[in-house]
Amino acid sequence: AHAHTASGVWNYIQWLYAAGITFFVVRLLFRLWQLWRLTRKHRPSDHYQGTPVVLLPAPYSTFSFFGRIFLGSEGTLPSARAWVLRHEQVHIRQYHSLDILWIYLLQAIFWVNPVLVLYKRLLTELHEFEADARAAADSEVREYCSLLAKVALASADVPIAHSFSHSFILKRINMIKTHKTGLSTPRVAMLTLCATAFCYFIVSSEQIHAQQT
Repeated sequence: AHAHTASGVWNYIQWLYAAGITFFVVRLLFRLWQLWRLTRKHRPSDHYQGTPVVLLPAPYSTFSFFGRIFLGSEGTLPSARAWVLRHEQVHIRQYHSLDILWIYLLQAIFWVNPVLVLYKRLLTELHEFEADARAAADSEVREYCSLLAKVALASADVPIAHSFSHSFILKRINMIKTHKTGLSTPRVAMLTLCATAFCYFIVSSEQIHAQQT
């Protein structure tokens, strides 16, 4: 009887885990579909250094996804356009969208692991710090920080994409002021690799513990 009860509980856990995976995969596919629909509805009207630029109506804010920049209202200002485009171009050239897509897939598969939530937030911050550092490298830091402050209230971000206006604007401004050189690409890659290895270790430990019990 005890073995039968344990088997029933284990089956319930498996069904619950599978339901969680299904939910997060469907959510990911829905967000990708939203992006696809956005690309179908709004065609590129310009190019920046060979990258297609799509103009978006309000209330969308500027973001990038793989090889395309979606320019929101904050990017249409003449004083901000060059910096915004330069910032988003860094995301594209460093394949940051691939990192974000990868972490979303990991979250869908290992959704019970809370470490991945922290990892996604840290990875997003690293991406923004690197893009800010490169975009402001040849510019006046004070002017660039002023630009970030102006777009801090932008809304309607696309969750799966890199938005120019994120909630941790103040942290980005402080990072630019204290670390003008920014994070180098090797350092970002190393931090990403360490975080991935740590997440893999946590997941493997949980699986081994589940098998032993």
